[in-house]
Amino acid sequence: MTQTACPASPQQRMIQPADRREGHGMQSTRVLIVDDHRSFAEAIAMWLGAEPDVVLVGTLVSLDDAEATIKVLRPDVLVLDVEVSQENSLPLASRLKSDMPGMATVVVTFRDDIDTASAAVRAGALGFVVKDADPSDLLVAIRAAARGEAWIQPRLLAPVLAELTQHPGTLTPDQQKLARLSEREHAVLRYMVRGYDRSTIARELYLSSNTVRTHTRNLLAKLDVHSSLEAVALALRAGLRPTPEEEATG
Repeated sequence: MTQTACPASPQQRMIQPADRREGHGMQSTRVLIVDDHRSFAEAIAMWLGAEPDVVLVGTLVSLDDAEATIKVLRPDVLVLDVEVSQENSLPLASRLKSDMPGMATVVVTFRDDIDTASAAVRAGALGFVVKDADPSDLLVAIRAAARGEAWIQPRLLAPVLAELTQHPGTLTPDQQKLARLSEREHAVLRYMVRGYDRSTIARELYLSSNTVRTHTRNLLAKLDVHSSLEAVALALRAGLRPTPEEEATG
């Protein structure tokens, strides 16, 4: 097994599952990174190290003995490059999903395409983040995964769900409902999740208020819910969460 130096000390890399950050009184999320792009892995390690609720337990740069090491360290969240040393890592993610159901996987990659994202979800990943995204997206995905929730970057979520409907066993019931929406209904729902009212959604999408009302009525029917609040709750469970940039702009 090859390990790269990272900001976490050897003691941090072997930290026990019950670790709590001193002075914060919170349960920490233990994260392990498997990525052969050293500069990316080290940058993310440093960035995560500044978060009070995250503990980096290790950084691996090879799949050699990775499975055994992961089972020893038992992280809460595995951040896994989709390809490590030119080897597809998704079979490893699939095996770990079966062997370690309490651990969540977030896949990272430079590939910004639907096929790769869909393959990651089918392999059991709860999160999918493109490496050129803002680092805060990765933190959102890690925290969501630690809660057992899915998070895929919004620009990929709708097409990924549409592709996965061809493999319904890979989707949760809420995600299957979300996949029924049209592109426009999906856009309206995204603004609803951000807390926008009908008139603001209409302005943002260059639609009339009546058209937004119609889209809202249709998406409620397709989601089999009776209120906007229920639709937003379903969307959040399915992984449709605002990006940090969207949250910053309200």
